[in-house]
Order: sequence, then structure tokens, then C-alpha cells
Amino acid sequence: MAQRKRSKWKILLLLLSCALMGWLTLLAFQPTLRKAQLEAACSGADRVIVTTNVLPHYLRTVEDAKRLPSVEVVGSDKAQSLLDCIMLKRTVPSRTCMCYGSMVFCFCRGSEPLAAVSYHHGQSLRWRDGRWFGDADLTEVSQQALGAWLEANARLLDEAAAATALRTTATQPADEPNRPALR
Repeated sequence: MAQRKRSKWKILLLLLSCALMGWLTLLAFQPTLRKAQLEAACSGADRVIVTTNVLPHYLRTVEDAKRLPSVEVVGSDKAQSLLDCIMLKRTVPSRTCMCYGSMVFCFCRGSEPLAAVSYHHGQSLRWRDGRWFGDADLTEVSQQALGAWLEANARLLDEAAAATALRTTATQPADEPNRPALR
């Protein structure tokens, strides 16, 4: 009887060890897998539309993205250079913040959106309708590279936001109260 209990504990310990090793292996290859998934989804992208203050899953069409304060960065080389800036850390895959992100990168091929990834606190990305669960933390090098890419390619985003706000205010009927911005 005692021998039987010991063998059950040994089997249980072996199973727990295998599960732990599997989880650690997944954690080790997670950044590479996430990056590969994003690159596969964005293959053939010829433009990136950078928008502010929007839920990524609202961007069903390119026209949806263009109605918001946005900057369209055209060129497959520009889209690829943005993807090249993305380098991910090894982190626990289920961590997420509670915000919607400061901006969204919507990768498109022609008029077809391929993937919309939100940018959080300058530190992480979230692909809500994609294949990731949780936020993917950016490396320090990637954080700097994304900042430089935004400065070089989407520096007019604040002006676009201001122009959209003016356009919205100008077209709103006088008797209709101001609505808060979508966040």
C-alpha cells in the first residue's frame, strides 16, 4: 500500500515537472512566436495608419481609421520598417493594463486592414483581434526605435487630431451638446 502511494506521488511530481518545463519553454520562445505571428498577418502591408484614442477592434475598414485623427504612412518599406522596430521581451503572457492605448498602428494592404495593434505607455503592444493574449512588452531598444519611427513618420499626428476636432466641432449642430471623444 505504501509503495503504491509513493508511485502515485512520483507520477504526479513527474507530470508537474513536465508542465513546468513546457510552460518555461513556451515563455522562452514567446517573443519570437508573437513577432512571427504579427509579421505573417502584416505581410504585404503597403501602408500604416496611425490613429489616436480608439479601440483597435473598431477599425474594420481603412475608412474607419481615416475618419479618426490619423496619419497615413504610405509605402511597404515604411510598414516593414515599423515591423522591424518591434522587438519583444520575455514576459508572462497574461499581463495587460486597463487602458486602450495611446495610439493604434493599423497595417493595411490597399483598402484592406490586416492587423491593428495598440501602443501602450510607450512600453507594450496589444493585438486585440489577433493571436496574442495580453500585452507584449517591448525591449528598451524597441521602445526607442518606435519613438524614432513615430518622430520620423507620424509627427503630424497631433496636427491631424486638432484638425479632426475642429472639423467635428464645425459640423456638429448647434442644438446638439458636445459629445465626449471616443476613448
